[in-house]
Amino acid sequence: MSHGECRAILCFKTCLLWGFLTRQRADLAFRLKSRSSFPMPRKYAPRRDDDRAVFIDCFLCRQPFRFGAHIYDGRGIGDWGVTFCRTCISGNHDGIVLESHPRLVAHLKERGIEIRLNARGWLDIPS
Repeated sequence: MSHGECRAILCFKTCLLWGFLTRQRADLAFRLKSRSSFPMPRKYAPRRDDDRAVFIDCFLCRQPFRFGAHIYDGRGIGDWGVTFCRTCISGNHDGIVLESHPRLVAHLKERGIEIRLNARGWLDIPS
């Protein structure tokens, strides 16, 4: 038995013991054999201070997301002076299609940032 399988079994048993997982979710987690494959369900997550919650609008989709008080559901792109939510970052992981986001193009030109496209003709998000 590999180290990863041992860790998955131990985590599986611990989660069942503490009641964090339903039997069905625990079986799925055991089959995947990876600790990161079954995050703690939201209803069992530790309480957070909602009165200190900070919300910022995503530059691409304009939807608010939590960005502060130890919860960061997005990322700030310091070179560009914008913030993107986690959904937009994962949806554009291989590059941003500039035709879909003319506001970003105007913002980058206004800041004097050179637009360099990748092989697909999309704009890579800096890391």
